[in-house]
Amino acid sequence: IVGVVRVKIVVNPDGSVDPGFQLTTAAGQLASVPTVHALLLLGDGRLIVGGPGPVLRFSAGGVHEPVFGYAVNSAGMTTTLAPAPAGKILVGGFLQIITASGLTMRAVARLNPDGTVDSTFDAASLAGIVSALSMRSDGKLYVCGSLGLVGGPPGSSQAVFRLNANGTHDTSFVPATSIVLPGQTGLALAVDSAGSVHVATPAGIGRFSSTGAVEAVLPGFTAANTDGPVVADLLVRSDGALWIGGRFSKIGAVAAEAVGRFAAGANTATAIGTPINRRGRVVTLLPESNGRVLLGGEFRRIGAANISNLARITPQGTVDASFATGTGPDGSVAQILRLSDGRLMILGQAATGSGAVRTKLLRLSADGVVDGAFAFPVDGTFWGPTGIVEAFGGKLLVLGRHFSADFSATKPIVRLNPDGSRDTVFNTGVPTESAIALGAVVQPNARIVAVGSFTQFNDATRNGIVGLLPDGASDPGFVSGSGFTVTGSGTTTVPHIAPARGGRLVVGGLADQYAGGSVARVVRLNSDGSLDSGFSVTTTQFNTFGVNGLLVQEDDRVLAWMGRDSVPSATAAPRI
Repeated sequence: IVGVVRVKIVVNPDGSVDPGFQLTTAAGQLASVPTVHALLLLGDGRLIVGGPGPVLRFSAGGVHEPVFGYAVNSAGMTTTLAPAPAGKILVGGFLQIITASGLTMRAVARLNPDGTVDSTFDAASLAGIVSALSMRSDGKLYVCGSLGLVGGPPGSSQAVFRLNANGTHDTSFVPATSIVLPGQTGLALAVDSAGSVHVATPAGIGRFSSTGAVEAVLPGFTAANTDGPVVADLLVRSDGALWIGGRFSKIGAVAAEAVGRFAAGANTATAIGTPINRRGRVVTLLPESNGRVLLGGEFRRIGAANISNLARITPQGTVDASFATGTGPDGSVAQILRLSDGRLMILGQAATGSGAVRTKLLRLSADGVVDGAFAFPVDGTFWGPTGIVEAFGGKLLVLGRHFSADFSATKPIVRLNPDGSRDTVFNTGVPTESAIALGAVVQPNARIVAVGSFTQFNDATRNGIVGLLPDGASDPGFVSGSGFTVTGSGTTTVPHIAPARGGRLVVGGLADQYAGGSVARVVRLNSDGSLDSGFSVTTTQFNTFGVNGLLVQEDDRVLAWMGRDSVPSATAAPRI
């Protein structure tokens, strides 16, 4: 590409090749990687790659890590990857795995953090090819594909099975064969908050209870071209609506180009109006006091309106034409932040608004007009920006990983002046190369507490959390000791932080240790970093997946939820 031989490229938002990423061997040679069918980005920035042959792990910089075991042999084929508790990895496909007794075939396996096969998980009863998998909060696993039971009777093949946490067949889940017919292939699946599982096959979508009883039969798909219909993704929203993405032109009798949805409990689809071969997604919502809602994500149309990636919707559900973004940004939108003066900051990829080009970040008026006085800096590039936070004096914190122009240095946090230029007064020292900031809170005294995936900050050991002075130097008054860790894994990634009353902080993730002591997956800290003894979480419901999100309400109660983004918990997440 562009005259240079590259193996598995990563591109910048503007389409140019990212020169900071290239898959190589530890000796610096181009890595020999076959076709990629599945990717899993770990919280520390490392990359798991699956396809024909072994499952491989690369550092955040693209260097092969040979210490990651070759548990999936060269005769295998990996089609899907998913994270599991304690840093383990679920692998689905048509696998030849290496066990203590030698080589054996499996449709799904679980790997330890070092890449070896987890012997406590054995799906020996299942045969075939897995195309998608979804783990419940209790550790049970739904798998779909072209599957059957080893030694099973005629008709035992079906599109979806459920496995116990140890990989054995869960016989309490029996999907009705009138819907999931023998020999059908499961293309995609999604589990909703009530525990119902939705399975897409070429013939349509079946919804089953946790025991396999039929709850609904949703209509099938009409092909968009001669290749036949394909369902690539299912998503159950928090309101119970089921969204479907793939390659099709109709769902039942309803024209739906590539994306459609069923309202909660509905058996008739509603078209979204996105173009063929474009899976529309809304990833961020921001309500306004007048009942309107700002939505951002990756889409090309809303109904009949040609609007891309950013729009405002009226209370009646129509596009608000007074929001003056024209046809919208030409790149996806990841976050919408309302500033204290009412203006909007948009974080995305190659963001463009009303003809004014911005790279990943732009500022709008409350009515969507691009603010030409804000110019995003070009002195470096962000690799996977994770968020933006308003700071004092109209300044802005940008989180993630920021490379210098020559890629010789990185910063997990940079601060921008009100005009978008880099605030050179703010300096977080020299963190480890892989350090990524995932969240931050600006305290009333202008000091900052940041969390993320790092072990070093400002040239000192900081595991997952750090306090900073207004200039970016370490805050000596914020004492976090050894920080956050997960028992047995040494993991230090902390993804969530939210401000509470009195300068206190609510922090959540998977960590079960803080400053050397045992804690729940969600804690409240005093402004100096010490544990708030008046906040004690006793629930064990977070033990499997940890905390996936936090929201502190106006009455200082904390909403905490668990489970992966794409797989809502099968049981109600507790409010603490």
